[in-house]
Amino acid sequence: MRIVTGTQMKKIDQQTIEYYGITGLSLMEAAGTAVFEEVTGNIANESEPFVVVVCGAGNNGGDGYVAARLLHEARIHTRVYSTSDPDALTGDARSNYEAYARLNLPVRRLDDGDERPETATRTHGADSRSNFSSDIRKASLIVDGILGTGINRPVSGVISNIIDEINLSGTKVVSIDIPSGVGGDDGALYGAAVNASSTVTFQAPKLGCLIYPGAGCTGHLVIQDIGIPADIIDKLSDELFLIDEAFVRQYIKRRGRDLHKGNFGKVMIIAGSSGMAGAAALCARAALRSGAGLVRIAVTPDILAIEQMLVPEATCIPREDALSELERHDAVVIGPGLGSGAMTLELIRGIMMQENLTAVIDADGLNAIQHDPAILAGAKARLILTPHPGEAARLLGKTSSEINSDRLGSARRLSALTRSAVVLKGASSVVALPDGSLYVNPTGNPGMATAGSGDILAGVIASLAAQGVPWDRAAQAGAYLHGLAGDIMAGQLGEYGLIASDMNVGIALAIESIIKGSI
Repeated sequence: MRIVTGTQMKKIDQQTIEYYGITGLSLMEAAGTAVFEEVTGNIANESEPFVVVVCGAGNNGGDGYVAARLLHEARIHTRVYSTSDPDALTGDARSNYEAYARLNLPVRRLDDGDERPETATRTHGADSRSNFSSDIRKASLIVDGILGTGINRPVSGVISNIIDEINLSGTKVVSIDIPSGVGGDDGALYGAAVNASSTVTFQAPKLGCLIYPGAGCTGHLVIQDIGIPADIIDKLSDELFLIDEAFVRQYIKRRGRDLHKGNFGKVMIIAGSSGMAGAAALCARAALRSGAGLVRIAVTPDILAIEQMLVPEATCIPREDALSELERHDAVVIGPGLGSGAMTLELIRGIMMQENLTAVIDADGLNAIQHDPAILAGAKARLILTPHPGEAARLLGKTSSEINSDRLGSARRLSALTRSAVVLKGASSVVALPDGSLYVNPTGNPGMATAGSGDILAGVIASLAAQGVPWDRAAQAGAYLHGLAGDIMAGQLGEYGLIASDMNVGIALAIESIIKGSI
């Protein structure tokens, strides 16, 4: 699924109207209907639901008026507030305000204005603010239609205060298209920003909803089709995609009853060292939990017996035999807990020369090439790098803060430099491919920021590749499953107590959930 920026979506809307004859009013009606459906789904169990809709001065406000009209027609107690004079609205937003006003229902002003329409009891703005504060605390749900995706300057004044009040109310919030105050192009917070429980976005997910800090305000993201042709989105958007369940399901399927372990690939794990045996064990278990038929761990003699006890399902070999054994494997992981030294770089050079092999380079494997990452560009093997921001910074000669301030660009540059797939770890993991395409992963949670989490990811990706998933898709699907495993286990244990070995159980549950969803 393509991701678009707010700027791109504005052009997409315009071309939809100009070239396909789909009116702006029909798009707004569809958007408002999608919001209405999300709201009613959230209040279905309420005996006497009460909804507050807050409309702004643009098309988001117009969507809000559509939703408010539909809520009124459904006999749901609804109260509408406006952050500006609704009579100053233009175009489709004005038409939908007028459609709502014809029902003789008040629109309460939150600036210094009065209640609308004229037939309603007139209320001064100060009184409306007082009523608003009371209403949002009593409400079952608040609809945020204040600001749209085009924001590019700090939120201030009345709107900033209103957003703060919404956030302090403790009431569930459904945002329209994007939480107000979040930039649709960059995920930046422009001062105050609504903390939504869910966000209903239209036709394609907005980048600002998916990358941080904006993603932290989005809540559950609902993507609704409102009738915009797919070819316009393809034409006007970048090669930027969302990894979703439907994508992963293409590669995770229920197994035939007549298959055996030889059908599911062989993975070598070159990892672990004295004091770091756990890294190799976690990685190997992840490969096994995600379906690899055979896993072999190549370790130093001093921890070989330990690894065999930690992962009895795997076989173990001396590390010096790793390169000579590689041809018997479909995928390899090198790096977790490996330690630095000349041997690590020698192993990487040997791996690079192996055709028909997918290699996941992680942790100390990345540290070994930090002074000359471009050496990977000539590899015959299919390479996947899994750096965290600090490792990516060292590879690119940047700081971690510079990487995090431009995660998409950083992942793309590292992929181009090394001709590898790059999985840049962190909140909203990013997968970059050498062709310049980018994929954003929506799964995962803060509980996964724990030692060993990256070892799990490397094992999952290698396992998928060994089972025949194309190397680039293995990187994308692996990132999604890794995050989903963390989400499943956080749901059972909470985020604070989550540890890496929990995620190995979560991997099995995540894969099963994908399979069941395909039946």
